[in-house]
Amino acid sequence: MRLLVWDKVKHEGVSICPPRTIGSRLAVMKTSDIYRLKDVFENDRNAGQKWSITEPIADDLFDLDSGKKDFFNRPVIVRENAVYGSFFNHIFFQRYGYHIDGYGTVDPESHLQTSEFTHHDLFINGKSLDQISYLSTALGLHREAEPAIDGEWQKGPKDVFLLEAGEGHWYQGFISPNNICGKLKLFIPTNQVDNRSELQEIGARGITLHSFYTPIIH
Repeated sequence: MRLLVWDKVKHEGVSICPPRTIGSRLAVMKTSDIYRLKDVFENDRNAGQKWSITEPIADDLFDLDSGKKDFFNRPVIVRENAVYGSFFNHIFFQRYGYHIDGYGTVDPESHLQTSEFTHHDLFINGKSLDQISYLSTALGLHREAEPAIDGEWQKGPKDVFLLEAGEGHWYQGFISPNNICGKLKLFIPTNQVDNRSELQEIGARGITLHSFYTPIIH
């Protein structure tokens, strides 16, 4: 993560808003204890900080879970929750029963026991995901999969993105050609939402930049 401190801040940026607001940016990290992390942010909110916190929700995202559950056949799931703030939004997840090498490495000495950023979620204004195809055709990212549509019929997106009945979004993920972590995931809401993209600019508070490495810059 690169932190930039502006001599003169233009404004507060997108600030606190519904998560699917155009211009909203969410940073996603793995954690070793999602309930402890929820408690940490709730304590901070009780101390006066502005955080909106969702309850952790469990789901089988990759169809790994099967069979009757008991003490020996444990669920294979991921549990995730969101924490929305005035200039930073987080999604945290914890895995149960499976592991993905290189995708979320938690330092046991870190205070919050979270990993590096596994990916960023960007809500953008557009009519089609074809508008962001240059990320693969020009910048060299690899498409994670074919574009898909998520919605309130799925437990994870419904709770994390605070979806109401009938709400959803088109989704497209991109992966770096040399690192499984640091994915860039873009979302286009399928229903009318607030647009604050003009507030998501250099010099404003919050996530405003996504950096790429290149050996040739000219």
